[in-house]
Amino acid sequence: MVTTAPKFSTLDANGYPNSQTTYQIRPTIQALQPQLVQWRRRFHRLPELGFKEFQTSQTIADKLTNWGIPHQTGIAQTGIVAIIEGTASHLSGEKCPVLAVRADM
Repeated sequence: MVTTAPKFSTLDANGYPNSQTTYQIRPTIQALQPQLVQWRRRFHRLPELGFKEFQTSQTIADKLTNWGIPHQTGIAQTGIVAIIEGTASHLSGEKCPVLAVRADM
Protein backbone atom coordinates (compact mmCIF):
# COMPACT_ATOMS: atom_id res chain seq x y z
CA MET A 1 0.00 0.00 0.00
CA VAL A 2 1.29 3.45 -0.90
CA THR A 3 1.53 5.63 2.19
CA THR A 4 3.60 8.51 0.84
CA ALA A 5 3.70 10.31 -2.47
CA PRO A 6 6.79 9.43 -4.52
CA LYS A 7 9.50 12.06 -4.57
CA PHE A 8 11.87 12.75 -7.47
CA SER A 9 14.44 15.24 -6.30
CA THR A 10 17.56 14.48 -8.34
CA LEU A 11 17.97 17.61 -10.46
CA ASP A 12 20.79 19.04 -12.53
CA ALA A 13 22.29 22.50 -12.00
CA ASN A 14 19.43 24.06 -14.02
CA GLY A 15 16.75 22.43 -11.92
CA TYR A 16 15.77 19.79 -14.50
CA PRO A 17 15.67 16.04 -13.83
CA ASN A 18 19.01 14.49 -14.70
CA SER A 19 19.42 11.15 -16.43
CA GLN A 20 19.76 9.38 -13.08
CA THR A 21 16.30 10.64 -12.11
CA THR A 22 14.85 9.18 -15.30
CA TYR A 23 16.17 5.76 -14.31
CA GLN A 24 14.79 6.17 -10.80
CA ILE A 25 11.28 7.14 -11.92
CA ARG A 26 10.48 3.98 -13.87
CA PRO A 27 10.96 1.55 -10.93
CA THR A 28 9.03 3.88 -8.64
CA ILE A 29 6.10 3.99 -11.06
CA GLN A 30 6.26 0.22 -11.52
CA ALA A 31 6.19 -0.20 -7.74
CA LEU A 32 2.98 1.88 -7.64
CA GLN A 33 1.21 -0.27 -10.23
CA PRO A 34 -0.33 -2.85 -7.85
CA GLN A 35 -1.81 -0.08 -5.68
CA LEU A 36 -3.12 1.81 -8.72
CA VAL A 37 -4.76 -1.36 -10.06
CA GLN A 38 -6.35 -1.98 -6.65
CA TRP A 39 -7.76 1.55 -6.57
CA ARG A 40 -9.09 1.27 -10.13
CA ARG A 41 -10.80 -2.02 -9.33
CA ARG A 42 -12.32 -0.57 -6.16
CA PHE A 43 -13.67 2.48 -8.00
CA HIS A 44 -15.13 0.31 -10.77
CA ARG A 45 -16.64 -2.15 -8.30
CA LEU A 46 -18.48 0.72 -6.55
CA PRO A 47 -19.62 2.96 -9.43
CA GLU A 48 -21.21 6.30 -8.64
CA LEU A 49 -23.34 8.56 -10.84
CA GLY A 50 -22.02 11.86 -12.17
CA PHE A 51 -21.88 14.62 -9.56
CA LYS A 52 -22.57 11.97 -6.91
CA GLU A 53 -19.08 10.48 -6.63
CA PHE A 54 -19.01 11.03 -2.88
CA GLN A 55 -17.09 7.86 -1.94
CA THR A 56 -14.60 8.30 -4.79
CA SER A 57 -14.05 11.94 -3.91
CA GLN A 58 -13.56 11.12 -0.22
CA THR A 59 -11.05 8.37 -1.03
CA ILE A 60 -9.00 10.72 -3.21
CA ALA A 61 -9.18 13.56 -0.65
CA ASP A 62 -8.02 11.14 2.07
CA LYS A 63 -5.01 10.08 -0.03
CA LEU A 64 -4.08 13.69 -0.75
CA THR A 65 -4.36 14.52 2.95
CA ASN A 66 -2.22 11.52 3.91
CA TRP A 67 0.41 12.61 1.40
CA GLY A 68 0.40 16.19 2.71
CA ILE A 69 -0.87 17.61 -0.59
CA PRO A 70 -3.08 20.68 -0.12
CA HIS A 71 -6.37 20.41 -1.95
CA GLN A 72 -9.84 21.86 -2.21
CA THR A 73 -12.97 19.71 -2.20
CA GLY A 74 -16.56 20.43 -3.15
CA ILE A 75 -15.72 21.79 -6.60
CA ALA A 76 -18.92 21.29 -8.68
CA GLN A 77 -20.20 19.12 -5.82
CA THR A 78 -17.68 16.27 -5.74
CA GLY A 79 -14.65 17.64 -7.60
CA ILE A 80 -11.19 18.13 -6.12
CA VAL A 81 -8.43 20.55 -7.07
CA ALA A 82 -4.87 19.97 -5.86
CA ILE A 83 -1.78 21.91 -6.78
CA ILE A 84 1.50 20.07 -6.39
CA GLU A 85 4.37 22.49 -6.55
CA GLY A 86 7.88 21.37 -7.41
CA THR A 87 11.09 22.80 -6.06
CA ALA A 88 13.10 23.10 -9.27
CA SER A 89 12.07 26.69 -9.98
CA HIS A 90 13.31 27.71 -6.54
CA LEU A 91 16.82 26.46 -7.32
CA SER A 92 17.54 28.66 -10.31
CA GLY A 93 14.85 31.33 -10.08
CA GLU A 94 13.87 30.49 -13.67
CA LYS A 95 10.61 29.04 -14.84
CA CYS A 96 10.69 25.29 -15.30
CA PRO A 97 8.51 22.90 -17.28
CA VAL A 98 5.08 22.30 -15.81
CA LEU A 99 2.97 19.17 -16.03
CA ALA A 100 -0.79 19.53 -15.65
CA VAL A 101 -2.95 16.50 -14.97
CA ARG A 102 -6.71 16.48 -15.31
CA ALA A 103 -8.85 13.46 -14.59
CA ASP A 104 -12.57 12.80 -14.54
CA MET A 105 -14.26 10.82 -11.82
